[in-house]
Amino acid sequence: LQSLGPLGDVVGEGGFAQVFRVELAGAGPVAFKKLRGGGSKEAIMREAQPMWGLRHPNLVQLLMVCVEPRSMGLVLEWVDGPV
Repeated sequence: LQSLGPLGDVVGEGGFAQVFRVELAGAGPVAFKKLRGGGSKEAIMREAQPMWGLRHPNLVQLLMVCVEPRSMGLVLEWVDGPV
């Protein structure tokens, strides 16, 4: 997670997570979906598992999973446009 820049403004949120636009060193902007305090490693892996390996022009690509307790979340492809 050290390669991610500081979390910027929230660009989206739901019941379990907030989404931030973040700069990834050497790759440009990405979306970081950070689980709220009650999220678990198991919950984030359940969300990530179906996304691994999926490649389709209408789906956001999963780039990596962060399971550090203070920064648990998904790093996703950044797509410009309305949320």
